Amino acid sequence: MKPIYLVGMPGCGKSTIGKELAKKMELDFLDTDEEIKKIYGRTPEQIIEEDGEKRLRVLELELLNTMMNIKNVVVSTGGGLPIFNENMSKLNTSGITVYLSCSADTLWKRLRDDRTRPLSRTYEEVKSMLEKRESEYLKASYHVHTDGKTQIGPLIQDLYEILRMEWTK
Repeated sequence: MKPIYLVGMPGCGKSTIGKELAKKMELDFLDTDEEIKKIYGRTPEQIIEEDGEKRLRVLELELLNTMMNIKNVVVSTGGGLPIFNENMSKLNTSGITVYLSCSADTLWKRLRDDRTRPLSRTYEEVKSMLEKRESEYLKASYHVHTDGKTQIGPLIQDLYEILRMEWTK
């Protein structure tokens, strides 16, 4: 099966949902932020702080290029990965994309106590980033709204049913 790429803003639930979805679908799970940390010895946030966002985007592109042929995996992408270097188009070509969307208010509630994210330290930054990025995220094959979802089980089941149809194509 082609890879399933979860895209969306930081705090939308990509990693949490990705792990559970992979378990349900009996697929491997990969988090691009964790892979960056494993390969380069620093978190994406540390790379942004020390080398700038542009450097992170180059490293993400290198990682994406090595992942393009991986099968049977659910991938949680870093929030900015789909936005740069025509990456959303690459994700759509090589796999099945799912945009996990939620409002700026919900994102801020989830992120406001996390001081490790250099691009989303204020509500205004989160809202502005969402406005700038959403047009790319909306290019995903499927869209799932995560606002107000307090139970992950039904969300995973819904995604499972949608993606199961892809297997038969």
